[in-house]
This record gives sequence, structure tokens and C-alpha cells, in this order.
Amino acid sequence: MPSPLFHLSFSQAIRDFLIDRQIRNATQETLSWYRIRLHAVMDHIGDRDLQQITMPDVRSLIAALMARGLKASTVNGHLTPIKALLNWASEEGLAVGIDPKSIRLLRQPKHMPEVLTPEHLARLIETADGNTFYAKRDRMMIITLADTGIRVGELCNLGVTDADLPLLRVFGKSRKGRVVAMSLFGQREMTRYLRIRNQVYEDEGALFPSRYGCGHLDRDTVGNIVKEIARRAGITDVRVTCHAFRRTFASTWCRRSGNLFHLQKILGHESLEMVRRYAAVFDQDAFEEAMTLSPLAETEQPTRRRSKRRGQATRGHSNNTW
Repeated sequence: MPSPLFHLSFSQAIRDFLIDRQIRNATQETLSWYRIRLHAVMDHIGDRDLQQITMPDVRSLIAALMARGLKASTVNGHLTPIKALLNWASEEGLAVGIDPKSIRLLRQPKHMPEVLTPEHLARLIETADGNTFYAKRDRMMIITLADTGIRVGELCNLGVTDADLPLLRVFGKSRKGRVVAMSLFGQREMTRYLRIRNQVYEDEGALFPSRYGCGHLDRDTVGNIVKEIARRAGITDVRVTCHAFRRTFASTWCRRSGNLFHLQKILGHESLEMVRRYAAVFDQDAFEEAMTLSPLAETEQPTRRRSKRRGQATRGHSNNTW
């Protein structure tokens, strides 16, 4: 006989699902991401038994989100945690009313990701510089983001002992650790920064400490710092965010024919899917380069000789019409 299925309400399932994710070492950011979106779904569907949730409920949710003018990526951001919760529920032997595979994500329009140019980076680094320790901290944060491609959350979690030049030890999603390398420029600037940092803060706390003690900065604070530096630099032709440095790092790697599997390890991705998205910028460069490097790129269009009489073939040309 098949084992009996257990029943849970949506709210109970959310609670147990988040506990399971926490046991699996999910970060607080990931847990918060799941919690906010799953509760938003429950507000629309209602706190019912998981077995009572049907595909019409999911379609109603999608329609309501789209009616608010939300992008496909935002709608998918609500569908993905539902699929994850239902998959978990099935594995736990809970009764569910929907096969998670039947919930399909919306097709997202493909667009070229915005990246920063060398001129953008130079202006940001120059603008961030100043005489105070915190100005030098902000400048070093920008250099680190651009030089290593790490996530802003990983930047915030860095400690002084994680800087073992030329390497940085970072901890990404699900607290998975990895090692990234800094360029010679990055190493030189980090060495200078550490010299100043260790004069201001004698302990081995956060590599980029907040203004309040030696605690770590949070992602929102770093994002606001980057946004303000971009404003002061007068950069308006591209949206400067912390993630823009990561896209720029990956796109530059692809443009310079770096190994995609190595890039995957450096960025901390489990698959090549995201790496391929970053490589899209390189594809555009390849198309433009092909237009200029084609063997026919410099070939001039031949000038057609006009016949003396309309309908009469030019001398020396065949009258065949095939």
C-alpha cells in the first residue's frame, strides 16, 4: 500500500519549508527572498491546504501580477518559490494539488545587459577618492567589485583575514566559499588600503567597516554609496549598480576569450546558464566585428552601366534573362 499523504496549510508549509532551507545553509537574504514572495502568494491565494491549490489559482496570480504592470522577471520571481515549495512538499510526502512541473515560467524578453566601459570605471574610481578613510574605503570597494566580479553581499561579508593577496576568500549563496584573485592593480590598491585601514581600526573585523564601529556594511548601504558616487561622477548613459560591476567583469572576460568554465567558478555559479547571459555582450561585439572584418567589408559596390536604349542590352552582355 502507498504511504498516506500528510496535509499542511499554506502557512504551515511556508514555515516548515523555510526551516528546511535554513538547515540546508541558505543565507538570510535567500530566506527573506522566499518568505516575502511566498507570503505575497498566500495573500492572493489564501491560507488553504496545499492540496486545494490548483492551476486556476496560479493563473489568477499571474494575471493579477501582470495587471499591476510587473515585468515577466518579477512575475517569475513569485512563481519560482512556489515551484520550490511544492517540490519540497512532494519530497516530504505532503499532499499537493499541483505538479510543480506544470507551473511554467513566463518567457522573458532577451536584452543586452548594460556594462560599464573603461572610461566609466576610471571616472568612478577617481570620483570616489578623497582624503578621509571612508572615501578611500568606498574607492577600494569599487575597485574590488570591478576587479573580482564578486557579489555585493560577498563584498559586505569580507573580513580583513579574507584578504590573503593575491587572493580573496569569499562566501557566496548558501554560504559556499570560494577563492578569487585580484589583478596587480587591485593588489597594489588593496595593500595601500589595508595599511590605512589597520591604522584606523586595530582589530581584524570587517574589511570594509561601517562608520559605526568595525561592523560590516549591508548591501543597501553599499548600493547607495555606489549610486551616489555615480551621481557625482556625472554618469547618466548607463545605470550604475553594484551588479553592473559583476556584469562588466564577466562580459570583459568573454570579450577577451577567457574560459567560460573558469568564469563559472570565479563567479560562483552552479551552471553555465548565467555565464551565457553575460556572454551575450561579447556576441554583440562579435557581430559588429564580423561586419568590419569580413573579406567583403571593403569591397565597393560595382556601378551598373546604363544601356543606350531602354530595354536594349549593353554591348558585350548576354541577352539571356535567366
